[in-house]
Amino acid sequence: MSKHQARRTNSLPLLPNHAVFVLRLSVVNLLTVQNLSVRIEDKLIIEDLNFDLASRERLSILGPNGAGKTVLLKALLNLIPYSGQIAWSPEVRIGYVPQRLTRIFICR
Repeated sequence: MSKHQARRTNSLPLLPNHAVFVLRLSVVNLLTVQNLSVRIEDKLIIEDLNFDLASRERLSILGPNGAGKTVLLKALLNLIPYSGQIAWSPEVRIGYVPQRLTRIFICR
């Protein structure tokens, strides 16, 4: 092999007088949900839900009225009882505005 031919090592080209840098971004899960179930009164709303949300991923929650979208969000925010595991990465900052705001009357 001549000194100007590229050599391949581990599928990366190595050229004379050139450095090769490999940047590996670690996949950080922002949210991990395992075996999530939510029961309200006697009705099972969410059963055995599992998913991971990695950094730079987007999650859309779609469904008809009454499908459990708000229940899922409230469980993820620990606002209602659930079974299973919900693990948020320590770097995550959550903002939440409820669907209905409670009126507060201030008497002076």
